[in-house]
Amino acid sequence: DYILHGKVSATPLSSDAALNSLPSDKAAISLSIKSLAAGLSGKLQPNDIVRVYSYNEGIHDVPELQFVKVLAVTDASGTDLGTVQPETDTEEKQEAAAITVLASPVQAQAIARLENEGSTHIALISRGDDTLASELLARQDDILSKQ
Repeated sequence: DYILHGKVSATPLSSDAALNSLPSDKAAISLSIKSLAAGLSGKLQPNDIVRVYSYNEGIHDVPELQFVKVLAVTDASGTDLGTVQPETDTEEKQEAAAITVLASPVQAQAIARLENEGSTHIALISRGDDTLASELLARQDDILSKQ
């Protein structure tokens, strides 16, 4: 077959579509989910906006991580869990082991610090409302610019 311009796509074929279009001022970084409850009981989905809490000798709010966009949710083997779907009787439920989020350099440093210093807990802030998500992410950028 001939390879013609109309047969070639600028978009790579990949299960990591969110990673192929990262903004230049952001990075993708993963955060371990150490227990079912810490990761919202396996209910997280890509594009959710979450808040990350730190537990290190008491629960702490992390100002840099008040509003963070989830890019992917993966199981222990690194397989994307995608969206929540009903289980079948023959299917074993996969548990989330990590979430990958969109982060500024400051947020990425905070996540790396939390991974090494203590445990984290994730809270869902917004799902399915693109306008609210944009507002929350803009508020987070404003918080980061004032630090």
